[in-house]
Amino acid sequence: MDLLPHLITYFRGERFNGMAMTIAGVIFLLILLLVGKQAAPASIARGLLFPLLFLVTVGAGAGPYFWWSGGQRLEQFQVELRADPPRFVAQEATRMEGVNRLWVPLKIMWTTLLIVGLFLAIRAGVPYWKGVGIGLLLIGTMGHVVDGFASDRAHRYTTALVNVLSR
Repeated sequence: MDLLPHLITYFRGERFNGMAMTIAGVIFLLILLLVGKQAAPASIARGLLFPLLFLVTVGAGAGPYFWWSGGQRLEQFQVELRADPPRFVAQEATRMEGVNRLWVPLKIMWTTLLIVGLFLAIRAGVPYWKGVGIGLLLIGTMGHVVDGFASDRAHRYTTALVNVLSR
């Protein structure tokens, strides 16, 4: 099995993920600014501001990093794979084991945010907290979507690495 196509697919996906997060961060920034201007004190819109600020921060911070690092790693790892395939595969398999260990805790975190958000959106008596709940629902949903694609891509790449190691 040739590992190079899997490596390229994985890191192109990382770059795309970063680009999508960056664009989402900019969109959420625009929404934050629009909602912030219209939000009355103690309103649902005001409660939505802090979760939106989180999404802007993640999109603006993590997005460009994944976009940049995906490209850097794609170039660097192709060189390393060609130079010493057994060494590269062993190191990369170890690194990806660590990446794959993060998916379950992340899914638990996103699900917890969904549950808390749903509870607040339905049961909170104060509009502000309903807004926070709606924002947490948005964060949990976005987290599951982004990490769903990322974990699937990581598992396929790890399987390719393990198949090369087992030869």
